Amino acid sequence: MPMIVMTYLSLNNGSILALFNVEFAFFVSLSLFVYFTFFTLYEIGYVINDCVTTKYESRPTLRYNKCDYWRYLVFSKILLFIFLTLFASVTFRVNIFAIFFYAAVTLLIFMAHNGLSVQDRSVTYFWLQFMRLMILPYTVIHDIYALLIMILLVFPELFRRGVRYMRIKYLSQDRKFSTFDLKASLISTFLVGIFICKFAFHLVPALIIGYAIIIAGIIISILLRA
Repeated sequence: MPMIVMTYLSLNNGSILALFNVEFAFFVSLSLFVYFTFFTLYEIGYVINDCVTTKYESRPTLRYNKCDYWRYLVFSKILLFIFLTLFASVTFRVNIFAIFFYAAVTLLIFMAHNGLSVQDRSVTYFWLQFMRLMILPYTVIHDIYALLIMILLVFPELFRRGVRYMRIKYLSQDRKFSTFDLKASLISTFLVGIFICKFAFHLVPALIIGYAIIIAGIIISILLRA
């Protein structure tokens, strides 16, 4: 939801009133469809990791347990992704070639990620999270300057996910949210906010609302854990 709100506000010059328009409900539906389509493809990387790559790992992280038919599963997900993308091109008028290019780059990064040793995966993990966070802005924003500003807007969350991954892999195996996540999000949001105020002041509400949702989620997770 934070990415949906920030992207929609970016498309509407940061106007908070736009969130109360009927068009926002349509945009949410489009966004959910884009995410569903993207993660249909994204899960292919998980399948290959769990069914192929983990054979060479001492402490693998598994998401899929039944790997006898992993090739059929990958093939079916590719077909579903192609079908959903074609459907989106007709229904929502998205650029089908841009989506296929984005998907190809994502799979290439995932292949590199699965090919690296566990100790070296933090580099590719960063770019995988970047692709996850930017799929919606990439799909609906066509102005290059606005897209670059969106990259700046998502950076605090990208940074938090990156340092969280390295902390889990190298320092602690605890995957639950902690005050570390809260500090990382608050500090990076504040620093990025300085640049947003200078280069895209009209998007300050997008930054505040988007990260208020993220930070609230982190706080709730910490309280539920306590």
